[in-house]
Amino acid sequence: MDVPKYEDGESVDEYMEKVELYNEKLSVIKYNFILNLINEYLKLDKKSMYTSLTNFRNISEKMIKENNEIITKNKDKIKEIFFINIKKKDFMFILKKLLKSIDYKLSYRTKNSIKYYTIKRI
Repeated sequence: MDVPKYEDGESVDEYMEKVELYNEKLSVIKYNFILNLINEYLKLDKKSMYTSLTNFRNISEKMIKENNEIITKNKDKIKEIFFINIKKKDFMFILKKLLKSIDYKLSYRTKNSIKYYTIKRI
């Protein structure tokens, strides 16, 4: 998706409207990518897949096993969509950065020495 270009004779308001539309579309693309990445990373079957980021609640750290293959596979796509170079392969670190770009956050609580993660809108 290309950034809108300013056309000769176009008013600033018309151009800003195109930019807003571009940003809205980009946010949807980012949101869907993150949602699909989580589902792929957790290796969920169709019945168990998350349909919304805010459905990701109270997920035990035991369920989030290191899966570098998914990060490596999606590294170029992450760079293209989010303009982020992946140096670490720590999924939780990457997920926090991706979520921040669309005004969501990954929070956790600890119970019996186990972290439980939840995604929230900021």
